[in-house]
Amino acid sequence: MAIDKSRILTISAREYCEIYDKKLSDYTAVGVHYEGAVTSGLLSMFSNSVPNEAEVVVGYTPLPIFQSKAGDAKSSGLAAGIASGTALIPRKKEKDITGKF
Repeated sequence: MAIDKSRILTISAREYCEIYDKKLSDYTAVGVHYEGAVTSGLLSMFSNSVPNEAEVVVGYTPLPIFQSKAGDAKSSGLAAGIASGTALIPRKKEKDITGKF
């Protein structure tokens, strides 16, 4: 299942944590990359590459690649794309010896 597109952000991990009063150490960071044909929008294709456990993707950077039809300089369409970002996956909290988180 793809992550909700509203959870794919261009802000940094530090900015995200400041906004939501969290710590970077609360997360495991995982790089997410998509490169290939774009059949339903680059953001949609990228969102399918995000791990299911991700709370959010930060640092999203898209690079669409347009292709002109042969002989028609005015006509172009999105043919492929490259996108990257960092998925923040919440770390599991471990119980201490008293049984508290």
